[in-house]
Amino acid sequence: VDPRKPVQCFGKEASRHLTELLSDQVVKIEHDASQGEVDKYGRGLVYLILSDGTNVAEKMLRDGFAYEYTYDKPYEQQINFKNAEQDARDSESGLWSSATCGGKR
Repeated sequence: VDPRKPVQCFGKEASRHLTELLSDQVVKIEHDASQGEVDKYGRGLVYLILSDGTNVAEKMLRDGFAYEYTYDKPYEQQINFKNAEQDARDSESGLWSSATCGGKR
């Protein structure tokens, strides 16, 4: 959350969904050898993996609570993430629903 900006449409719903996914979970952290350890803002670049093997980012994308963004260069999970987002778009899940945000994304 950027305190200088208003919360974007569907941001609260995405935060709630992530909280539900991570509550009472033990996660494994995986680094991506194709990327650095941090982004240009100093945030850690890692994948969160649930004990059942679920990649949290991919789950958020597939459920329609996130969108794929490639900043600079391709990354290890890029194809999986793009496919997960496309699945959410195709099924009009979450933020891809025409009823969400007045149909604006």
